[in-house]
Amino acid sequence: MKKPTRDVAVFGGLGVLAFAALSCVEIYWLKLAALLMGHARIVFDQQPSWIRGLHTAISWIPWAICFGLLVFAVVRRRWMPLVAFGGAQILGWATILAILFGGPVVKDHLSRVPFDSTRWKAENQQEEAKGVRVHMVDDLLRKHALVGMARPQVHELLGVPPATPRFSRYDYVYWLGQERGLIAIDSEWLALRFSSDRVVEAAVVRD
Repeated sequence: MKKPTRDVAVFGGLGVLAFAALSCVEIYWLKLAALLMGHARIVFDQQPSWIRGLHTAISWIPWAICFGLLVFAVVRRRWMPLVAFGGAQILGWATILAILFGGPVVKDHLSRVPFDSTRWKAENQQEEAKGVRVHMVDDLLRKHALVGMARPQVHELLGVPPATPRFSRYDYVYWLGQERGLIAIDSEWLALRFSSDRVVEAAVVRD
């Protein structure tokens, strides 16, 4: 095996192992800290200074390895170990970010269902609302041109939503469900504004 290829395999693999090990330490740190302290469990604020210092030292290990490989690269004129190790670290973080931000998008697409007028209108009864409309609103907007639709047509298709003080600039506001995304703390709504008994604006909004 040629030296550059060997460097990629060895130091890239070391980078992957270091990233995986440090990720596990971060995930299970409180359990590890409790084990080191001889306790069954601890909470974050109960960590003594030496435990916090140990945590900081461990988190700096990849940077220390990178610095050592940088010195090695400058002295020996071999940059591939540094590139392979650093590339593995970057790939690890990119994977985590892709899961965090791409996961909700994939989950949203997989959870979408065809628009069903009967199920939609059943959600207008607040005590029966389960938030299923958030999964069918995209299909609704794709199949039905709401803008330009007469009020009786809206009633037949979507029903009349219960009154709400939210979004006062709109005439009808349909609660869809919990907002989609990485941090779902608000709700999504389909808001319609009428003029002369015809829809002139339709938008999915968040509160």
